[in-house]
Amino acid sequence: MRRLAPVLVMGTLLALSLAGCANGLVRQAPTPLHLETPRPPHQPLMLDALGIAEVRLAANLSEHDILYSERDRQWRPYTQAQWRASLSPQLHDLLMDYLSQSGAVEVVHDGSVESNWLLELVVVEWLHDYRAAQPRARIVLRTTLHDGDRVVDQWRWSGERVFAPAGAEAGVAMQQRLLGDYLDDLLQHLSRAVAR
Repeated sequence: MRRLAPVLVMGTLLALSLAGCANGLVRQAPTPLHLETPRPPHQPLMLDALGIAEVRLAANLSEHDILYSERDRQWRPYTQAQWRASLSPQLHDLLMDYLSQSGAVEVVHDGSVESNWLLELVVVEWLHDYRAAQPRARIVLRTTLHDGDRVVDQWRWSGERVFAPAGAEAGVAMQQRLLGDYLDDLLQHLSRAVAR
């Protein structure tokens, strides 16, 4: 009987693992999510050229993980979803596309071309918050606009909205809408800065 015991244990473990596979307990690859460039309202030409510096993330954010927090305020990555591409390059490309399509800037470049005007963006917070009864998508951004060595404008923008159903996809969709609000605000700041 002693010889049969390990065989029975191994057989039981194998049966349980196969049952788990049949019940959908197999770990699936995370769903890749990404940001889309919103369609900008057409603007009159404001600048001949504008450089977009590399977007920076606050130290507690992740380039690849989509983060959420619960009642304990700990930031965690979703296991079933992550960014298709790193977050900061996505935002950099989105800024370049949006400003190019708006007509507000004739030449938008990555900051490597010499020009007086430069836009810097720091992502302070990019989170799905589950502490309240309904989950909320939140974005906090800090933007600095330079004309040569002079800081022309610097501001902090934050937005927060309830989303449903709970989960990474709905949260990112709401953050996409919040990002559209930020971009509208960016055009207004750019217009005021150029008029000074």
